[in-house]
Amino acid sequence: MISCIVPTYNNQKTIKHVLKTLTSVRRIAEVIVIDDGSSDNTAAAITAFRDPKIRKIYNPNNLGKGGAVFNGIQMAKGDILLFCDADLATLSPKHINEIIDTFEKGGYDMVIAATETATGWWNHLMALVSGQRIMYRKNILPYLNMMATSGNGMEQITNCAHSKLKVKIIVSLGVGHILKYQRDNHILGTLSYIPEAYEFLKAEIALRTLKFRQPLTLKGGI
Repeated sequence: MISCIVPTYNNQKTIKHVLKTLTSVRRIAEVIVIDDGSSDNTAAAITAFRDPKIRKIYNPNNLGKGGAVFNGIQMAKGDILLFCDADLATLSPKHINEIIDTFEKGGYDMVIAATETATGWWNHLMALVSGQRIMYRKNILPYLNMMATSGNGMEQITNCAHSKLKVKIIVSLGVGHILKYQRDNHILGTLSYIPEAYEFLKAEIALRTLKFRQPLTLKGGI
């Protein structure tokens, strides 16, 4: 059973499209959307969206991406977890089915879908923090408490959980994020990347203290 987890913060322009796309994919049994204390109309858009697959969580305060995902995992019923960002304006069922097909047919423990935002080594680097990924719930259970306070470092934690397992990165052609400086005030949107970078660094330091920390080994590459 596949449970899809969608953390969202101030994504009023794209959340409806993302939820409509995900609920249309037959193999997804439930879509858990977590509004992480949005200050725009995201919560209202989620409330207005009605589909039997949808399960809704409203965090009264912003917990960060890791905290939102942690809450979603607690509610999820599936043994397979699909994570999806809420700012993908061009996401389609084809993209989601490609992620699931690769996971199921390739016998992978995790599949990461990079968005088409760059090429070469930069795309490979950005793929490692991509929010689009599918994995078995059992493989990340030992890391959940760390994930809850990781903010935007949660993808690094799932990478660590799969460092000795079989991982594949694909590129979802035609999919890209609405960047923060495009969504919000240009200056404030750009500055908001600073705390994200800090969260990446903090998560990396925490992970390096784990004795079983290993580099993520990719089977097949991009």
